[in-house]
Amino acid sequence: MITDSARYQDGRRLAAAGTPGTDGGFVWIGLADPGEAEFTQVGAVAGLPAGTVAQALRAPRAPGVTRLADALLVVLTTVQRDGAAMTTGQLVLLVGEGFVLTVRHGPPGPMRGLRARLEQQPRLLAHGPVAVLHAVCAATADEYLAALAERPGSRVLTAAARQVLGPLHELSTGLLPALREPTERLAAACAPPPAPAGATARPPAARPAGPRRGTPGSTAQRATAWAALAVPPVLLAGYALVDRQAAVPYGYPLGAGATALACGVLHRLFKRWGWL
Repeated sequence: MITDSARYQDGRRLAAAGTPGTDGGFVWIGLADPGEAEFTQVGAVAGLPAGTVAQALRAPRAPGVTRLADALLVVLTTVQRDGAAMTTGQLVLLVGEGFVLTVRHGPPGPMRGLRARLEQQPRLLAHGPVAVLHAVCAATADEYLAALAERPGSRVLTAAARQVLGPLHELSTGLLPALREPTERLAAACAPPPAPAGATARPPAARPAGPRRGTPGSTAQRATAWAALAVPPVLLAGYALVDRQAAVPYGYPLGAGATALACGVLHRLFKRWGWL
């Protein structure tokens, strides 16, 4: 369905759409949920090639910017706020020399009241089709910013907004530099929240498996430690059975001292390792 069509000269609306590009003006045709019947109708009203019109009336596609032979095709995902409800749609713009087609699939979204507002600014509209393209893109960004302000953290809404950032960024760095500011604001609104203080610090290095120093070890480790501590006294007892200390002056006191020293060293090591 054709929602509106007009020819503009020096930013002012003149009459129903005529031949694009005549007298330096341009034709602006708006459509909503068009079907096959609109192909011939739009071509007749605007004097556009049927193939060019078909590019705009084709089934919805992914958001992006496509440069055709004689026009620029821009596809945006839109959002419309109706109280507590949020409805998404798609907007296709076909912009060429002396003409602009705005084709919406779904709710009006950013197109609601846009033509009337632009017609109140003839100096802006005098820039031709590119002025319409800029106004539509800026209004789309504003709709998302307002929706995100009402529903901060909405994953569905944020995902939809991120879809339009690609085409908006491409246009803002090329054909529409004035679009950079709303594009940057929308990108900031879609950015993930900053991490809490200290959350980005590197985690402490992993400790080796096993008990920490100064903490009791496992049952097996404790049993092993006590068994090791029993070895020096057993060795001393076995040595004493053969009475070899008798051949050495002060043999028994020296053997007992060495045993006590060995047990002390082992006990200290096992405590340090956490086995005791």
